[in-house]
Amino acid sequence: MRIQSIKIEKLFNFFDHKIDLNLKEGITIIHSPNGYGKTIILKMLQSLFNQSFYIFFKIPFKIFSVTFDNGSQIEISKNNNKISQKYFNKQLNKNYDYEFEENNSEEFIEKIAPRRIRESFPYLERISPTLWIDVRTNIEYSTQEVLLKLEDEEPPGLFNDLKMKNIFSNIEFANIQRVYFIQDQRLLQKNTPRYRRHSEEPLWIESVLQNSKEISEIIKNTEREYAKLSQELDTNFVSRILENSIRKEKFTYQNIELLLKNLQDKITKLSKFGLYDIEVHNKTLKKFPSSLVNVGDSDLKVIFMSIEDQMKKLEVFDNLLKRIELFTEILNVKKLKFKKIQIDKNKGYIFKTDDEKDILASDLSSGEQNELILNYELIFKIQPNTLVLIDEPEISLHVEWQHDFLNDLEKIIQLQKIDFLIATHSPQIIGEKWNLTVRLEEPKRKSKK
Repeated sequence: MRIQSIKIEKLFNFFDHKIDLNLKEGITIIHSPNGYGKTIILKMLQSLFNQSFYIFFKIPFKIFSVTFDNGSQIEISKNNNKISQKYFNKQLNKNYDYEFEENNSEEFIEKIAPRRIRESFPYLERISPTLWIDVRTNIEYSTQEVLLKLEDEEPPGLFNDLKMKNIFSNIEFANIQRVYFIQDQRLLQKNTPRYRRHSEEPLWIESVLQNSKEISEIIKNTEREYAKLSQELDTNFVSRILENSIRKEKFTYQNIELLLKNLQDKITKLSKFGLYDIEVHNKTLKKFPSSLVNVGDSDLKVIFMSIEDQMKKLEVFDNLLKRIELFTEILNVKKLKFKKIQIDKNKGYIFKTDDEKDILASDLSSGEQNELILNYELIFKIQPNTLVLIDEPEISLHVEWQHDFLNDLEKIIQLQKIDFLIATHSPQIIGEKWNLTVRLEEPKRKSKK
């Protein structure tokens, strides 16, 4: 179930917007002057799919609805500050209605929210009964602004008082498209140790360092899968040789040489990123006869199955290899100047200058770090069948990088099978792809008689 369209009526008591998503291309760009509701629409969509409703209480609107590509629909409506949620299942031709439980949102703001904010967002300090300051940026917010701005960073439990029954627990939503909001502040991320109360670990860590550790762990987990599959195949190799009824023409020396070439090509790619030790492969090759022309059928069969097994083992790296190839390609081709990113299975990613001197990831410019973190999220963190929301990506992108932005997303779409909904003011982001845009219009004014 992919999101096909989004509709909102009387946003700010004024705007009616309908956004039809470009499902074929996978990229939809909304643009408009400031104040038309681009960012709010993205946040409302995210809040709906998180089933967290604070934003719907605070923002004036009448109806917010999402239609899926199978004809099903979710609708949030507001009447006298009462929120209701409806779901129509197209296949079953059945409606489900959920009413929001009684709740005093003002009491939540005055009594519950300050305590929850302190617990959940330690970088915010309260400087007056209704005012907070972000110590990272020195920007001040009212309590209501904090809740609206930071709802997309919602940790578990913060908005429990403003949640209704989660409709996504229904079986019909098993294949529903996920929604993922890209944070505008990406350089730091919250550290959540297992035992927070007595932990001496910092509350906030640099995203570039954390992501590097994650890549290393992803590689090591893949290696464990490889080792497990290797053990399974090696354990029953002899029995499979005896039982296998491979047709003789399949393990001819010509087919074996072709299979061996494919194996060599794959190992060369894997070794480029430190995913496989090519020396181990070379030692294995030395065990094979230099020429297969005079090798008997039974030996050819053993060689064929041995190479075929190794290809099967290495398939566990296929998805990871594709992601690493795209990740390094996007960054090395145009994003990183006078330096390059490399993958190390123990360190994650590392950086070197053109003359092979090491650079710390934390020493990259803020723009380079933002590019690194954004592409890491899109390629390594986001799951297939996700609608990714990006608000004003141009804020953290150099003008030259803005020109390449959509081209990079198209490559990521091919790999990840995800969709994008982007809000922007930048003509550089859009480039020549105005066919992907939806302009939010102002209401038609009634003519005076």
